[in-house]
Amino acid sequence: MSEDKNAEKLVKDTSIIDEYNINWTQKLGAGISGPVRVCVKKSTQERFALKILIDRPKARNEVRLHMMCVGHPNIVQIIEVYANSVQFPHESSPRARLLIVMEMMEGGELFHRISQHRHFTEKMASQVTKQGVPSQTKWIA
Repeated sequence: MSEDKNAEKLVKDTSIIDEYNINWTQKLGAGISGPVRVCVKKSTQERFALKILIDRPKARNEVRLHMMCVGHPNIVQIIEVYANSVQFPHESSPRARLLIVMEMMEGGELFHRISQHRHFTEKMASQVTKQGVPSQTKWIA
């Protein structure tokens, strides 16, 4: 329970626009949960990835689980999370969203790299996953 409360404390309700410039047209990727855009921290000009999710319990749980992996060398780090109302051009009204500022990974999407190979062997898959799995098992217990 305390982990839930700690994750909730990290979600800011201030406007992300106060601290970041967001490029709403530059799409880094699109996941099952939502699009990923580029944002730049105004104070440092550092580029980050911005994952945009509809603010639902499932999305909040995703943030909570991701926060449990803070500091893991093979997992993209969350920098900040905002709960803001956002309206995309194709929408008739704003919706409550979670805006997850994450470290920028320049290597591209894993799916794209996998799809470039004609064959993706079990050995190749194990090489992609083996670094993350052993140290993540402590979170399962």
